[in-house]
Amino acid sequence: MMRADADERLRRARAVLARAEARAGVRSGARLAVEHAISSRGGPAIDEGGAAVAGRVLEVGAGTGALLRAAASALPPAGWLGVVAVPDIGWAAARREGIDLDRVVCVPDPGPLVADVVAALAEGTDVLCLGPVELTGGQRRRLAARVRRGGQILLTAAPWPGISRPWAPPGRGERRGTRREAG
Repeated sequence: MMRADADERLRRARAVLARAEARAGVRSGARLAVEHAISSRGGPAIDEGGAAVAGRVLEVGAGTGALLRAAASALPPAGWLGVVAVPDIGWAAARREGIDLDRVVCVPDPGPLVADVVAALAEGTDVLCLGPVELTGGQRRRLAARVRRGGQILLTAAPWPGISRPWAPPGRGERRGTRREAG
């Protein structure tokens, strides 16, 4: 990624998060975590053939175990993970899956500004996990477009008709940080 591109993404993410914070009246501690995530991003997940699989919305299904396995398999080395609306994530299980908890930004209850929170985290993380969130079809399409442009991977607990694809767990012999996709 070119430095100018990274700087522009950081500027946009800061602006989105500042607007969300202003509307919600929250403190800026979350902004600091997101800014740090944006400035320290790793590269995209790569499949065994060397093709980037980033820029996708993948449905994982219900259950935090599957969500954690998918996140761990998609997360690049030194990558950042965002978790939204998954209040019972199970941090010990996340650690067992190999997720570096120092590189996780978590918003268990995004409240009514869920679209703004998700958009801000999509700018600052490599993999974004969404629990059951209320997003309109238009918000989902815009978020999917942002993920495609930015090269992130968005994992959702529920299917997004016409947008998401099923997540396929890594097969035997694949190295961590890689995965195959169905479809």
